[in-house]
Amino acid sequence: MCTPLLLVALLLAPAPPRQDVAALARELLAGRDQSDPELVSRLAAAHTREAAEALVEAYGVMSSILMRREIVLCLAVFDDVPGAAALALQQLSDVATLESEPELNEAAVDALARCPLNGPDFLRRIVDSSAQDGVRLRAMQHLVEIVAADDLAWFRAQFERPRQEDDKEVRRALRSGEKVERVTALAELRELAFTRLAPGLDAAELAGHARAKERDPLDLRQDGVRRLALLELERRGDKRLAKLATEVFEDRTETDDNRALAARLMAAAGGAKLVPRLCEQGLEDPSVTSPELARALAELVASLRGPKDEKKLVKLLEQGRPHEQLFALRALRGAKDPELFELVDRLLAAGLERAAAQEALALLGESGAQAARAILERELASSADPSVAAAACEALSALRAGDPGWVEELERLARAGDRRLRNGALGELARLDARAHQELFVEALSSDDWTTRKVALEALEAARTREAVAAIVARIGAEEGRLLHLFADALFRLTGQPFHVRSEAWRAWWEKEGAAFEPIDPAELAALEREHERRRLAQTTRASSFFGLRVESRQVVFVLDVSGSMDEHLVTRWLGEEGATRIAEAKRELAAVIDSLEPGTFFDLIVFAGEVERWADGGRSTSEPGAREEAQAFVERLRAGGGTNLYGALSEAFRGAQVDTIFVLSDGEPSQGSVVDPAGIRRAVSEWNRGRGIAIHTVSVGGGLPILEWLAQDSGGSFTRIR
Repeated sequence: MCTPLLLVALLLAPAPPRQDVAALARELLAGRDQSDPELVSRLAAAHTREAAEALVEAYGVMSSILMRREIVLCLAVFDDVPGAAALALQQLSDVATLESEPELNEAAVDALARCPLNGPDFLRRIVDSSAQDGVRLRAMQHLVEIVAADDLAWFRAQFERPRQEDDKEVRRALRSGEKVERVTALAELRELAFTRLAPGLDAAELAGHARAKERDPLDLRQDGVRRLALLELERRGDKRLAKLATEVFEDRTETDDNRALAARLMAAAGGAKLVPRLCEQGLEDPSVTSPELARALAELVASLRGPKDEKKLVKLLEQGRPHEQLFALRALRGAKDPELFELVDRLLAAGLERAAAQEALALLGESGAQAARAILERELASSADPSVAAAACEALSALRAGDPGWVEELERLARAGDRRLRNGALGELARLDARAHQELFVEALSSDDWTTRKVALEALEAARTREAVAAIVARIGAEEGRLLHLFADALFRLTGQPFHVRSEAWRAWWEKEGAAFEPIDPAELAALEREHERRRLAQTTRASSFFGLRVESRQVVFVLDVSGSMDEHLVTRWLGEEGATRIAEAKRELAAVIDSLEPGTFFDLIVFAGEVERWADGGRSTSEPGAREEAQAFVERLRAGGGTNLYGALSEAFRGAQVDTIFVLSDGEPSQGSVVDPAGIRRAVSEWNRGRGIAIHTVSVGGGLPILEWLAQDSGGSFTRIR
């Protein structure tokens, strides 16, 4: 493989004779994907235009990602070869901007970053091109790192660049009938440019940016520059920071993140005297102060409060409205007053709302006070709400660390009927001592609930014992879809064996080798993982995917936005031209993925506008006669219209007990449903997914709102954006 170290070796290696270069090229072209990757390295070592031409030609005949990526990585050695540099680096630029495989896009951009002579120029062109957003951002990230400090004019131009539609030269070209490549303005690019400029700006200019509000071309708020300016002023210890932070905090139209940052900066300057102001804002109605901002303010108050503040918060806890009680509980974290514990006990017994009850239990657990133990044990035993009981379990675990009696209680809870309690107890036992409780994890590995099996699998992998491997091998044949892949991956990390999802091969190996088994050494595993990845990339067939996101699950739900804005058109490479409608492209991708799902996959389709519609409650198997055809007919009938009830669609998706993977495609801000606030939707989904571990992969079409990124990030899924 052409790693960075190997590239250095290639530059220092003696070049093969000219006739050998021709022979190597013929051999590589004849063998195609079956060729030894070493041929690519030997050609690159020639360091001539002939070798570069051969590699570019070979790239065009390869089908596997492995061989194409190997060529891409080795093209970087031609950066200093007259007559070959332009050819090689142009090929890298083409791969970065035109290929559809992310591994190749990334490899090409990274290769250009290793070309000190000509690479920066090509990276700049990529940033200024119509390439995918992620490719342009990766190129900019490299430029931020490699461009010299005295060469910042380009970053200044990027930061001050007008929208294409506002550029006089662009308008002139369009009027004259010229084709103009579309270059979508990205707020992230502007922010990256600012990170290079900020250290060299004078304080007055920074203060101006800290005061300014911005909007990106999609009319979505993007206040990253304002945030970066405040942080740079903080780094310098600038005396005007407190006043600027106050201006930002007092602006109720500002983003929650920036107001929370401003509050922190104010608190750093003002200390405890800021507590009343922070409380005043944090206690506003949730329609005025979002729950996220209120949480941040409460945490600041907890770090600043004095005895008088504590008394006021206790009174508020006793007499306040639900959101005020929640704020008070968070602001009282760390308190040790027994009278506070008695008050919390009375409030829990009287019935706090779920969020407040969970916060109260966390407060008791963090207190370290044994007086809180009886309250927590009562809530664990008596709460009818599994979420509250799970919170009591977590708090008790913090309070009773090292108590043998608590371990016995966890063992009992690990066999409980409620999923959250059971999984929480199993996870806590794994954290305490995975090996000591592996018999319980082996038992849980046969649970009817896939989420419990997943927790048990993770615990057994952490135990790293012969018995753990034996249990996983015995169970893998009963798994399918995402769980099957998780079992296979765990076995690979424990053993280094290459059997992947072939359960019979695992069993045969274990019968032969199990008696003498020892878990694999980490260094040996790292080498095998590299080889495993190499084999994956060597495949010439492609796995099922949805907008480039791989579909490995056998229990999957696709959630599709069909609101009115989905009738808008996608952008094309050329300014002024329109592509297919968003819904047409979404239907095309959905139809393709339905056809490519593995036999035996249980899948369902949920579509939403103002209302939510489900294709097959509980899903259908791809092996069931007519299932794919009926799903395709459902997709074909879809039309765009109405609002955006994302909350309702996600709630419906989580109804499936066996679902382990959700794909979500949407293009707009939630506008209908029980919850429309993106942060509120995020909280709800996190709550639903607690103890379940469903992976949520998301696709943003045309928009830039963070909710889809949050959902993927919180669940360990992947996010992609299409324009």
